[in-house]
Amino acid sequence: MDGDSEGGSREIVVLFREDAGARLAALGWFQRHAARKWELFLSQILPPASLAVLAGLVAATLLLGPGATPQAHLAVVTFLAVLVWFGWWAWSRTLTRRITTAFDAEAWGEIRYVFGPEGFRLEDDLRHWRTGWGGVSHLSSEAEGLVLATKGMVFYLPAAGWPDAATRAVDAERIEAWWRTATRQTA
Repeated sequence: MDGDSEGGSREIVVLFREDAGARLAALGWFQRHAARKWELFLSQILPPASLAVLAGLVAATLLLGPGATPQAHLAVVTFLAVLVWFGWWAWSRTLTRRITTAFDAEAWGEIRYVFGPEGFRLEDDLRHWRTGWGGVSHLSSEAEGLVLATKGMVFYLPAAGWPDAATRAVDAERIEAWWRTATRQTA
């Protein structure tokens, strides 16, 4: 990576060669930090079948009322349980496919990250993607590198890619300041 932290420059440009190792490191970060979120906690505690049956019971009671026959309740519970389970299965399959696709490639080529006061963009041979800082839900500079999370995506820039620790520290500080200013967060 090549960090541009000169005082006169408004942007920070980071170049690095992303490979499956960087993707695995990003997934590791996600598992360590995002697993604390409520949805992931809930999905680990209650299996999909339990949620489906619970949703079906609640919906059957609300839809049919207390005077409905047990057969009507069973029919609604079964229908809703199958519907919820199918939705869960489809979501899990899509997520698994995304993760598998990400790790199939041995090397993704050179990626250019450009950070500025308004947000950041990613450019490589296949993509040209940008987002404003409002689209970034998490940003942290850790010993392993810089981590940015948007809805559905995690970007991991390994610390070893910067020319030196001082350049990385200055770049990370400026990037974090832009993010905090745009999202009105305090340190």
